[in-house]
Amino acid sequence: MQYVDGIANISSIDKKKIFENALNRRIHDMSMPPGSAIDEIALCKEFGLSRSPVREALRQAAGEGYIEMAANRAPRVSPITADSFKRFAQAARMLYVATAHLAATTATERNIANLQSLHKHIAIAGHAANHQAGVLLECALLFEIGQMAGNHYLTPSLKRLLIDHARIQGLIYRWQSVSDATCDALWFVSHYARLIFAVEHHDTDHASSTSDEIARRILERVEAYSTSNQMIREDAN
Repeated sequence: MQYVDGIANISSIDKKKIFENALNRRIHDMSMPPGSAIDEIALCKEFGLSRSPVREALRQAAGEGYIEMAANRAPRVSPITADSFKRFAQAARMLYVATAHLAATTATERNIANLQSLHKHIAIAGHAANHQAGVLLECALLFEIGQMAGNHYLTPSLKRLLIDHARIQGLIYRWQSVSDATCDALWFVSHYARLIFAVEHHDTDHASSTSDEIARRILERVEAYSTSNQMIREDAN
């Protein structure tokens, strides 16, 4: 109720944008778990919106891959299945390398300043073992690189991929030991620094190869997590 009171005087357009951002963030950080039902009425009350703008925002989120909508069923957060891990790892390598290569050809001083600012916060999160924040910042950095690439065919795929990047990387960090999670986080910090350096100097070869290294490290993490969970399921049976 306090939240509703706090936004009571905000225009309906602003409230809708606040709702859209909150919905996306909650799906990314899994405070709305994969596969969970979405209570539209509760969201209307929380954000001080009528049913119509909430439904419109949910349809947009469905189009972007955040949620699933079907007739006669409550909307649900897009699930993460065993197959999701495999498809994510395959697509990540292709998209991250392609966008990094293109970004290295178009990078401006302003672009690099944005990347460096994001990287600074990724490093802070990594050293503080705040892996959830680090993952969301990674997604922001990768999306910024995608925007720099300037290819409207790649952008929709990248946006969809980053939804699962945030969720899958987050799941893996939660599963890992503290030491392994910290080691991986700091590895990504150093390699994102290398990627930014390559992009800044318009070095397409090193931008592509560094991005490929990052994608392969993500694939290794996905395979380790999937193997571990498969063993747990087999033991349970």
